[in-house]
Amino acid sequence: MLTDGTRRCQKPALLGTNICREHGGNAPQVKAAAKARIEKAADRLAQQLLGMAADDELPPAVKLGALKDALDRAGLSPRQAFDVTHELKPYEQTLQRLERGPRPGREAEPEIIDAEIVDESSAAPACAGCGAQFPAELPPHLDAYPEFCRDCRDAGLDSAPASSGAPSDETRESSGPVPESGPRYSGEEARSGPLPGRGYPSPDEARQARTRTARDPGDAPGAGEHGYVTAEEGARLAARDYRRPRPRKRRV
Repeated sequence: MLTDGTRRCQKPALLGTNICREHGGNAPQVKAAAKARIEKAADRLAQQLLGMAADDELPPAVKLGALKDALDRAGLSPRQAFDVTHELKPYEQTLQRLERGPRPGREAEPEIIDAEIVDESSAAPACAGCGAQFPAELPPHLDAYPEFCRDCRDAGLDSAPASSGAPSDETRESSGPVPESGPRYSGEEARSGPLPGRGYPSPDEARQARTRTARDPGDAPGAGEHGYVTAEEGARLAARDYRRPRPRKRRV
């Protein structure tokens, strides 16, 4: 190809073309024309290779090369083994070191459940004095059922020697009327006592029992163990809980 009208380019042309790379040999249309030209000459070249393979005048090495090229063009080349290596990535190396299976250590014995053994009987206990059944649900302010019910404690059986059967009518009459539950106030008089007809202490009794136990854990079991409060403690609790109503301001 002429460069300036007087000189021809000395660079070699691309395969199947008559133009070098710098003067347009890499253009798409030039590549398409070269491909079509080579495909048209493929049959003629294959015939020449077969003629060389069948020519007796050529040396055996040339004939063998012609046969291999012809078979290669036909797609009948011998199989070749390729050794492909793959380098593991860091996270793949970490996962490869992890082995599946049981954790090291002694395996658990079958048919043994690691759990706490509890009592199968879900019924509430009975009173030690009269044998009455306590409520099935324990109140949230109690940690355990008391030994005696409220009627037996009112009759004084919790501090007396153990006896069988319910308290007699004489014992109930001698113990006096059953007071109301918790610290109450009627004017300036405060009183404290257990709830009538219930099988567990009131919240105030339970709180007083916990306070007394925490203050002196070495106290001997007695009436105070089940939540009784003295008159002084009842008056103090009533005075603390009592709030006088504030006078309302009138809007003018």
